[in-house]
Amino acid sequence: MRNTSFLLFASCILTRCYGFSVSRRSFFKQASISSSAMMIPSKPADAKEVLPATHKNVKEAFDDLNYELNGRDGSVARMQAKIDEKDFAGLLEITKYYDQEMRKGKVGKVKQFLPRAEREVTTISANAITFDLIGINKNCRAGKENASEANRYLDELRTDLQSIIDQKKNVIYVDLE
Repeated sequence: MRNTSFLLFASCILTRCYGFSVSRRSFFKQASISSSAMMIPSKPADAKEVLPATHKNVKEAFDDLNYELNGRDGSVARMQAKIDEKDFAGLLEITKYYDQEMRKGKVGKVKQFLPRAEREVTTISANAITFDLIGINKNCRAGKENASEANRYLDELRTDLQSIIDQKKNVIYVDLE
């Protein structure tokens, strides 16, 4: 009874003060649906998997990043090949998804092993990767293809990736028995 009185009061306020023309019937229907929805428990968002900083986990994460930078079939080598071939459409396709894969995926995995101060430095480098990719992307667009500028941004990408890889010396390892 108390809830019904409140809903009736709220309906009157909405109608008189705010000029909403809400019938009591539709107001009660909507209010009951809304209140029912509020009672349904929500599932918490899945947390990102946090791995312990074991020698194995750290090596795998940094090796993945190093492969992207220096590997024969790594992303940097593939981008360089596309620039050399002047395949700007192919380069554009690589850069389209690379930011998500690299910055959020591989760099994010590396960051979890670093102390707070180094994580902040790595975040700056990760953000720079985004801008490097934007620079490459802009120089791949139809009518604006520019291999030398794309190369310049690719070199900056190499520098940023290397600066992240160089943070490995700051990892504090945990020993699990």
